Parts: sequence; C-alpha cells; structure tokens
Amino acid sequence: MSIEQVSKEVFEKHNNVLLCGPGGTGKSYMLNIIASDAKRRGLKVYNTATTGIASINLIKGKTFHSYAGIGTAWQDKERLYRKVKSDSKNVKRITETNLLIIDEISMFGAKLLEKVDFVFRKITNIDKPFGGIQVIFGGDFMQLPPVKDEWIFTNEIWEEFNFVPIILNKGWRYDDIEYFNLMMRIRIGTFTSSDVFLLKSRVKAYDVLEKSITESRKNKKIDVIIPTVLYSRKKDVLWHNNTEMEELTTEKVEYNAVDDFTSLSGKSVKHDYYIDLLNEIIPQKIELKIGAQVMLKVNLDPGCGLVSGSRGVVIEHDDNVITVKFRKSQKTIRIQRYSWVLEDDEVYIVRTQFPLILAWALTIHKGQGSTLDYAVCDLGPSIFSPGQAYVALSRVRNIECLYIIEFSERSIKVDKEALEFCKKLQID
Repeated sequence: MSIEQVSKEVFEKHNNVLLCGPGGTGKSYMLNIIASDAKRRGLKVYNTATTGIASINLIKGKTFHSYAGIGTAWQDKERLYRKVKSDSKNVKRITETNLLIIDEISMFGAKLLEKVDFVFRKITNIDKPFGGIQVIFGGDFMQLPPVKDEWIFTNEIWEEFNFVPIILNKGWRYDDIEYFNLMMRIRIGTFTSSDVFLLKSRVKAYDVLEKSITESRKNKKIDVIIPTVLYSRKKDVLWHNNTEMEELTTEKVEYNAVDDFTSLSGKSVKHDYYIDLLNEIIPQKIELKIGAQVMLKVNLDPGCGLVSGSRGVVIEHDDNVITVKFRKSQKTIRIQRYSWVLEDDEVYIVRTQFPLILAWALTIHKGQGSTLDYAVCDLGPSIFSPGQAYVALSRVRNIECLYIIEFSERSIKVDKEALEFCKKLQID
C-alpha cells in the first residue's frame, strides 16, 4: 500500500482508516506523513498515541489522554464528560479537530472507547462516532492487549466508524528477510519445528555470550557492550539494572532534568500531571557510572546509526558530556543534554536531560514500538500475556542480534480473538 493510496482514502474519500501491520512495517512513519500532509492542506490535525513512549515516534505527538483532557479516565462516562467540558480548552480542541490520529490503538480498550465516544458526541453535539471527527487508528492487534479492558473492536461502536483497513506488510525494521518471515509466523502462532530449533539455538548462543561477558568482567574491561534483557515484569527490570549498577566500582553520578514550564492559559499549571507524561519520555533523574550499559532515547544522527534504541556503554562522564561507545558503529560519541518539548493548549514545557537510560534490562512493554540493536529475551514461564513473546522477539533486526535466556513453546501465546479480527481485515 503506497502513501498515495492512503492519502486518497483520507483526503479525497474522507474515510476513517485503520492502519494495521506487524511491528517494523512503518506504521508510525506513514502516520507522520499523513499528519504533515493534513497540516499542509490547512486541516487541524492532532497526532496522538495511547502511550507516552509511542507518542515520541510521532511528529508533534502527544498522548491521546492529554489531547482529550480525560486524564486517567477512571470516571463513568457522565462524570468524564463533565470533567472534559469544564475546561474550555478541551472543548475547543475537540470541536476544532478535523483529523485525529491515534497510534498503538491495540492499547485502547473497548470500555475507554465507549466513554470517549460518549464525551465527544456530547461536546460536538453530533451523533456520529467521535462526534464526526475523521480518525486514523494505527497499530497491531497481535501485539500487547489493553490493560484491564477488552479489545477496542469488540465494542459495537467500532462498526459505526466504517473503517477502511490498510495493511502494511513490508518489514522495514529487518535486514534479514528470513528473520522477518519467522516473526510473521510467531505473530500468528504458525511457527514450525524448524523455527523452534532456530530459537533454541539462540539459547546456546547466549550461553557462549555469557561466558565471554564473564571473562570480560574478570579482566575489568569497561567498554564491553552487552545485550539488553527484555522482561515481562517491571520488578525484574528494576532488580536487574540495580544489581548491575551496584556491581560497578566506579563513581555514581546523578543527572537531574531541568524543566521549564510556560503557562499558555494564564492559569497555574498542574505540574504533577505533566511531569508524569515527561517521565514516560525520559526520566527526571538518571544515575550513571563508567561501565553502565545505556540506550539512546532519541534519533540523534540516523545517518550514523545513532537512533532511539541504539545500545552503548558509558566510557567517561562529567557535568556537561557523557561519552558513550555505541555497538553498531563501534564509535565513541560525546552525548550532550537534549531538549524535549511537550505542548498543548495550556502549557509549553521543555525538559532538558541526557537522552540515555540504563539498558541492562527493559520491560517488553517499554520496548514496544522500538528497534533495539541487541537484545536478550526471557521466554520462559514469566511470559503471561498473548503477544508478549512476539513483541520481544521482533525488537531486533536479525537473528544475530537476538539471544534467549530461556525458551518454552508455551510462551508464544496468540490471542484468538485478535487473530480472527486480523484475518477478517485481510479477507474484507
């Protein structure tokens, strides 16, 4: 599907579009092109995502919750409507929207859809889905499901949108077509005995790598870059990163972000709410040591391979510069502070911080939507949700970048309801 065909559906036929496809097929890239085109055409477009992490990949992206003014949306739909309506900025933003983009739509649940649809219809006074706002939803329902909710497409409101489905199926993330094909089979649960054999071989590869890492530590080598371990649980990530940091004997240095808040409404700013959004993008406090494994959090220089997800190790640091050796280029780069902008109708915020996070370990959830240079997957009993194994395995570009601590075929779980929905999209 070309961008011209997508543009025709959106701008000429004025259809609501569901942009689907496996991880790494360019969904966020295409959404950004559509958003830029809409802006050039003079349309009021909002580029949003269901999580702060996903919104980073969008041009002028923000979370959907921020756009809609719904906060955590814990209220029933009547109370949520009163909350949103009580702020004239929310009302203005919703009523003036011509095109609304929501990325990572798989994380948007059916109950939330019902609440938001009710709020938007009431605010616009138009009895159509989302108050008649044209929408583009992007995502992959074979990845992680919504938290404590049902799939969005199970709500009867979904059918009222009359989506035109557009399926992307070219693996731009991958530089190994065989690995991409393997991921497609893992995604829908049609993996073969040969696939299992190949994945188990990466357990053996990790055993070899671990011996090499142990030897490097004995020799006190600080410039060795080891792969990021992807866990299903946050507590495992915290334990792993903290344990590794404590084992380093080098000096710990703390870097605190500088946040600059500017109120655009003349009212006092609810700092806590916006700080939570910023913390999803980059931590307020980063602790590092020489020898710390880190990951880049911005596309610093794509031409040189310095993109979000690039893995490295800290070689030197001072107050103004952190020197990192990166795996892909094997180059040593001086990293300076970077500024992120968060803006809506109420506030303009700039957070300035080093664009690095600890990367001995990361949750699978945090990794969704990212491409990692180098990863270790724990595909044992800790995998508890459909799509988790697929999301973890599909973070890397090829089989050589993948290592596995533990592998069980039972960890490859596919949600049958999501699978049937995706098959129907392709048939229709």
